[in-house]
Parts: sequence; structure tokens; C-alpha cells
Amino acid sequence: MRDPASKYDLTSTENLLNRNISNQGDKLNASIRELRTSIKEQSESIATLSKPLIDQRRQFCKEIAEEIALNNRIERDRAKEQRSDKIGKWMVILMTTVIIILTVFKLHIESL
Repeated sequence: MRDPASKYDLTSTENLLNRNISNQGDKLNASIRELRTSIKEQSESIATLSKPLIDQRRQFCKEIAEEIALNNRIERDRAKEQRSDKIGKWMVILMTTVIIILTVFKLHIESL
């Protein structure tokens, strides 16, 4: 293709530029593919490295949950024991009071 205002034929220059642009596009596509592959490999590497940390976190959470459950059981048992002690003390007081009342009543009846 000849530029009417120019005495030079621009066809070879256009072809050269088109080929250069095409080569640059191919290089860019190849670089993008390499970058995607690298990102994928890094993601897999991160997943592999983070798996032990995730497992440790799960184990730690499990240990904490078990410790909390144990503490809750201990606290519940202690509260139950305290209630039993209080009930036992009240029963002793009640029985002692009943015995005293019955003794006084018996003495009163005998004195009549």
C-alpha cells in the first residue's frame, strides 16, 4: 500500500509492525500463562503449608473445648455436693428439732 503523499512503500513496514505486535501478543499470552501457573503452584504450596496450622488450630480448639467441659463438670459436681451438704444439714436440724419437740411433749405428757 502506497501512501500517495509519500514516495515510499509502507506495506513492508505495516507487515513488520503487525508481525511485531503479533509476537508481542504471543509473548504476553505466554507470560500470562506462566503467571497463572505460578499462582496456581503458589496456592497449592500455601494450602500444603497451611494444612498443619489448620490441624493444630483444630486440635487446640478441641483441647480448649475438652478443658471447658471438664471444668463445667467439676463445677456442676461441686455445686451438687454443696446442695447435698445443705440439704443434709437442714435434715439434721429438722430431725433434731422434731426429737426435741417430741421429748418435750413426752415429758409434758408424763408430768400430767
